[in-house]
Amino acid sequence: MANEDLEYNPFYLALQNQFSNQLSAAQEKCFTICIPCSSSLGQTTLFSKAFVELHILKPSPYVQGQYYATDGSDKISFNIKLNTIQNISGFQRNLETQIIGEELGYNKKFEQYRFLLIDQPLDPDFKIPSGNDDQNSVLDKLKPVETIKECYVFLFEFPEHKEAMREFDKGIYTFLTSYVVVIGYLDHAAKKLRSLAENCEKNILEINNQIATDRRLTDNLRISLESYVLNQVHDPLLKVISKACKNECMQISKKCKDNQNIDGKSLRLDSKFCCPLNSSIEVIKQLDTYKTPLQKAGCLKKTIDTIIKDVNAHHRAKDDGLLVFREGQHKEGVTITSDELISLLVIVVIRSSCENLPNHLKFIETFHWTDFPNSEYNYSVVTLKASLKFILSETFDQMMKPSLEPVSLAR
Repeated sequence: MANEDLEYNPFYLALQNQFSNQLSAAQEKCFTICIPCSSSLGQTTLFSKAFVELHILKPSPYVQGQYYATDGSDKISFNIKLNTIQNISGFQRNLETQIIGEELGYNKKFEQYRFLLIDQPLDPDFKIPSGNDDQNSVLDKLKPVETIKECYVFLFEFPEHKEAMREFDKGIYTFLTSYVVVIGYLDHAAKKLRSLAENCEKNILEINNQIATDRRLTDNLRISLESYVLNQVHDPLLKVISKACKNECMQISKKCKDNQNIDGKSLRLDSKFCCPLNSSIEVIKQLDTYKTPLQKAGCLKKTIDTIIKDVNAHHRAKDDGLLVFREGQHKEGVTITSDELISLLVIVVIRSSCENLPNHLKFIETFHWTDFPNSEYNYSVVTLKASLKFILSETFDQMMKPSLEPVSLAR
């Protein structure tokens, strides 16, 4: 949902655990369930029944778009319009809350209900509990790590990790100086590196109870250890992968050189999506500078996000009021399907002349053993894989020729 994983949201977790009865009832009755984003809740993990009832809304039987809190009083009401929730009654001061994400669910009767991710709690009087620097530091650690710098900071911010990391470094040094990476045995190399990371993880979890008891921190630990080791061994691994993927890279290179004039029209894309993709091309060119699966997949995610931005920038320049969104975002505008996104990525790949993409894809698929921060990373990798498959299988000569309309000789 949007850029937040509900699995880590403290209010959503509270609904699933302490308030499971209220959640089940809301789903059964197809009520709207509002989830304040994690950043708006601070360190709060304990919620009152009143707070929960305030965020489960039932529709008014009289006014469309109006909702009541489920506290039973019908005194607290809200109006949901476009991407905002406005407080109508029940509080001394009004509050306008932004809807930043929406997700649909289905109950046992296959009836639809909604989760709305909102930018702040619906209670105008809610205040984030004040905390000290240590508490803020803990909150920072709970955020999914997304860059190599964040991975390094996470690993070395805990003083008790020092000995475990020293042993990890020894194992990495032994791999670099003694292990011979061979084509056809890349999976064996991946198992060796994974074993080093998992052994370090085991040592850290034995001494750091804070990480061991919080899945969010454990996930951060795993992706950080993966990134730490692969950042150091990337170059010799990629050298062998380049040999393994040589033929595929040569085919991609030839397709890129032969089809530099490719555009949306030649791929028979809807005219709404035909536009310059210069920013996206520049983003994907940066892929060669990254060394970890997290970084590489993050670059692909950024490329796809930038494709959407390029299309919308094109429409802003035309001033036609058209907005394009990806499937599943449930926003007002034009939805771009996965197939259309694959076609746009095909254009970006060909016009960027990034012939090494098969190497990066192989690297991610072979040497990534943990979970990415969210599903959009996986989606981006799969989309690139589909785009490369399309490029290798298609004959663009026929697609790029102008179609001829049948000519009637009847007088």
